[in-house]
Amino acid sequence: MGDLQQAIPEYKKAIEISSGFDLAAVALAHADSASGKKTEAGKILRDLQHKETSASPYTMATVHALLGENDKALEFLEKACSGKSLDLTLFLQTDFVLDSLRSDPRFQGLLRRIGLKT
Repeated sequence: MGDLQQAIPEYKKAIEISSGFDLAAVALAHADSASGKKTEAGKILRDLQHKETSASPYTMATVHALLGENDKALEFLEKACSGKSLDLTLFLQTDFVLDSLRSDPRFQGLLRRIGLKT
């Protein structure tokens, strides 16, 4: 619903009761980053990268994009493309989190490769 201050403690609780569920951690990283807590979001992201995560490459790309790490975001989008991720085709054109990538020629090339742009 857009209330990040209320969402953050709920995500933390979800992580705690789920023994570190990766998708809850990614959601917390999104919320932290969007609320300006880039350091906290970056720590969560680094923790996820150091273990085998169940978060999709597309989801990881969005966290990197929120942190302004466009090269890493594009790297994960390429992984999503290689893995034929459904997330990619469903959200790539409309996900506002990826707005910082839209002018990048690599992003435009990705759109063309998967048939979302001519």
